[in-house]
Amino acid sequence: MTTPMEVEEDEQHFPVPEWNSDDEPGVKWTQVPPTSSLHNLTDSWTLLPPSAYFPVRQSSYSTLKKKSPSLRPAYTPVMGKMVRHSRKMIHLTSKLNCLKSYISSHPTRRFFITNRILPSTSGYVCVVFVYCRTLKPNVDQNFDRLDDMLHLSTDTWRNGRIKYLATLPTAPFIVKSAVKALGGEKPVIMGKGYLTQRHYTGSNYVEVDVDISSSKVARSIAGTILKRSDVTVIDEGFVIEGVEEVELPERLIGAVRFIHSKVERLASEMGEGDITIEDDDSVISTEDEEEA
Repeated sequence: MTTPMEVEEDEQHFPVPEWNSDDEPGVKWTQVPPTSSLHNLTDSWTLLPPSAYFPVRQSSYSTLKKKSPSLRPAYTPVMGKMVRHSRKMIHLTSKLNCLKSYISSHPTRRFFITNRILPSTSGYVCVVFVYCRTLKPNVDQNFDRLDDMLHLSTDTWRNGRIKYLATLPTAPFIVKSAVKALGGEKPVIMGKGYLTQRHYTGSNYVEVDVDISSSKVARSIAGTILKRSDVTVIDEGFVIEGVEEVELPERLIGAVRFIHSKVERLASEMGEGDITIEDDDSVISTEDEEEA
């Protein structure tokens, strides 16, 4: 039995509930300490080190447009997984059995799950990441209010507020040049018509599904990165955009670093005992999208 890599604890954060990777099917995406040297690592991920925390809006943003590095993210990454399927898999929290069991085993904790749906040579790959809230209540009341909205509000609200952040600390010149030509590393609210984004909620989780194939620009960026992902390091994070003064300063929901991770090596076909598809709404076919 293994546990998530220990993170430095302080009075403001709870520990992360144990994830039993022995119950995880398919290829393991290895978690390493954030202090690890990146040069000799492959197919790994880690917590984003504090020195790499993304700049976010501060209290003075409305007048000074000032951004500074975020405080420690409110949610800590627990597990990363790549799942291969012939069609686009949505709401994986309800059907990936190891994930469903983990979430239901910790009913008093809050979770944020991201599901990136990528086109591949044989169908689609879902890049799934699970974050658990570790920030204690009342430490950051501005974030508490926004976090409540994240879990309890409407899809329209989430589409207008969840912002994606990404940088490439290490990447071949051709990758960085392509990303720059297509808009660079600017923060983006993907739900504002840029990509097809769906949200699923349970009593203690929010899942955000993003279909990369729904945008030509996103497909182009993803395709360029994936071809050289084995020599690329990607930092990514999510933040709830603060609009009103009472919603500032912003704080990262969660953040993670992907290290030389090759999709074709990590993506796993799930067996009958690993995944449960209860109805046709669990997947999206090409015909479904044409009718939508």
